Amino acid sequence: MANTISLPKQLNDVVEPIGMSNGLTSVFIEVLVISGSVLAKTNREKELIIWLAQRDQSVVGIGAVGFDIDEMPWTIDSFESEKDFILDTISNAADGLGWEKLSYL
Repeated sequence: MANTISLPKQLNDVVEPIGMSNGLTSVFIEVLVISGSVLAKTNREKELIIWLAQRDQSVVGIGAVGFDIDEMPWTIDSFESEKDFILDTISNAADGLGWEKLSYL
C-alpha cells in the first residue's frame, strides 16, 4: 500500500499528486517534522508540525497517512504566515536541517 499527498482533488489536473511508498512516506514526514520542530517559534507553527507528526505511520498504520493539502489545519487569519512557515520547513528539510537526528543516516 502507498500514500498520496495532493492538492484538493479539483486541482489534480493542475498539479499531479505525489505518490510515495510507505518507506518514503515515513522518511518524508520525519524530515519535515524535524525541520519544522527546529524552526517553529509560535504556538501556531508548533500546531502545524504536530499535525504533520500525527501522520506517523507507526501510530496511524501503514498506508493510511496520505492527505490533501487543504486538510491541514490552516487558519484564514494567518494563512499567509502559515504557508510561508511550511514552505520554509520544506526548503530547510530539503537542505538537510536536522538530518543528523535521523537514526538511519
